[in-house]
Amino acid sequence: MSTKEENLLLINEDILIEGFLNGIKSPKVTYLWSDFASSLVDGLQANGLSVERSLDRFLQSNTDISNFNFENCIDWYWVYSNGCEEYSHTTCGSSCEGNTQDACLDDGQNGGVGGNGLETEEEEEIDMEVLSDCHKDIIKKLIGSSQQEFKRIFEKFNRNQPVPGNYNVKFQYGTCPLGATACTSKNIQDGWATITISQSVNQNATDLSFARTMLHETLHAYLIFEQNYPSDCDLNCLLNNYISKYGGNNLNPAHHNLYVETKFLNDIATELRNYAAGAGYNVNTLGDQFFKDMAWGGLHETNLFKAKPISEQNRINARVKAELTGGSHTYGSSSASPIGITACD
Repeated sequence: MSTKEENLLLINEDILIEGFLNGIKSPKVTYLWSDFASSLVDGLQANGLSVERSLDRFLQSNTDISNFNFENCIDWYWVYSNGCEEYSHTTCGSSCEGNTQDACLDDGQNGGVGGNGLETEEEEEIDMEVLSDCHKDIIKKLIGSSQQEFKRIFEKFNRNQPVPGNYNVKFQYGTCPLGATACTSKNIQDGWATITISQSVNQNATDLSFARTMLHETLHAYLIFEQNYPSDCDLNCLLNNYISKYGGNNLNPAHHNLYVETKFLNDIATELRNYAAGAGYNVNTLGDQFFKDMAWGGLHETNLFKAKPISEQNRINARVKAELTGGSHTYGSSSASPIGITACD
């Protein structure tokens, strides 16, 4: 199957399936009859549902298929005991080393291991190619340590489906306005959001500071996609209300006030703590207040921050600044020295 044909299927999968079910077939696609078989692979899940990995074998075509290579093609699905099915991927081919049947079987990672035709290629939906190794390492550790809301967000950015099935974000170095540590593009370009990291501002930042910045900016990218491709109606309505209140030319006021007036502020603190624990810090010694103060980084212009007592503002500002600069800082009667190690020497 040509790349052009693959793209047609990927981009228009839902439309093609809906049309087929309604008796409307696209002249650009050859439709194949299929049979269905499944076997239990993972058993009972934590949510009480059992799950099977199931396969759909292409058996014969109702049109002339002599010019199409579909030998040993398998569509793989996750099938839950509540009746829901979720498409995983397709594998095709008959030339895999040591195995010429069952589309070379399945690699267990939602992707085929060989062949040609409809095989799903591995894609990097979180593009860190231009970043330094130490910055890549921090982001990878963040992704690996996430457990709650950010786990779901990172998974949305890290699956091999076209937008809006998953979202795409790329990181780059550059300069951001007003001396910001990083900034996220307001617009999605070719299916990608872009996060720009200010190297000069982050040159002495600790790993804890850089990790916080990445959580903060990834959330910006996620909300931008949710605004354009809503997967959560409640969040989309809430986001639009904040944009109506604070304006949409600069999304920071809307996003930042949404962060601090909902659970997102606590999510940042929680995931930063998870990262720190995975990186070897004694999070119990640091205490929850440390991570809650760090979560306020970049949010000092919000209404809730300005309403805080000056003593709290000073404590938070001293902590955030110390981790960002790698040196001690004093605001009013509050002083702080960096706890984290320098992210990139």
